[in-house]
Amino acid sequence: MLTGPSWEPRVFGADGVRDVGDEPRILAALGVLLGLESDPGKEVEHLLDHPLVSVRSRLATLLAEHGPRYAAALLRATPPGDARQWAFSASAVVRALVLAGRDAEALAWARGERMLHGVLASGALVRLASRAEAAPIAGHPETSTARALVRAHGRLGDAASAARLAARVVRSPGARGDHAAWLARLVALEAALWAPIEDRAAALADARAALADAHAAASAHHADLLSAAPADLAAAIDRVFY
Repeated sequence: MLTGPSWEPRVFGADGVRDVGDEPRILAALGVLLGLESDPGKEVEHLLDHPLVSVRSRLATLLAEHGPRYAAALLRATPPGDARQWAFSASAVVRALVLAGRDAEALAWARGERMLHGVLASGALVRLASRAEAAPIAGHPETSTARALVRAHGRLGDAASAARLAARVVRSPGARGDHAAWLARLVALEAALWAPIEDRAAALADARAALADAHAAASAHHADLLSAAPADLAAAIDRVFY
């Protein structure tokens, strides 16, 4: 997914970059459909192949959030050999577990220490989550997966693991308006929440300044990331569903 100066979604097609104007309607429809008592899973699963990252990510997250039935269905529907879709599906499941406060379960599954709905985490996710791994983490949705696991470590009282994982996320300068760079800097903001109390204010200020500089439009859209009190910042970060 690319973003133009006006925060409009664009995708690469055979004919170059083109606008995709139906994104807001698709995202709104997914929220309504997956909030119903009926099971629309089969009707929306094809959108896991949608060209927009935001649509694929939102669908995977909603499927995982709406109870064990959808999380299990999402894992079963993800082809074993499709590494890229596995990255999105695993990210959605990890983030949904953390959002539900199931931090230990999220970490155990991500590290390959237990099965979830009869499914083991992919090797790529296990490497991302491993305490022994030092390889850089780059790109979406891997940075968002790391962000959720940083939260899990922090809430479980393991600030050192939270900091180590966040430090692996590549935060290269990039061009202003780079959405991927903005998401990487969001991991630093999450990590700042778990910094030692004597360093926390400075860490939050630095992370917020870097976030605003990376993508002004995205930061304006999620303005509470720059202004929320520390006690409210975790909820503000949760509202970024990418």
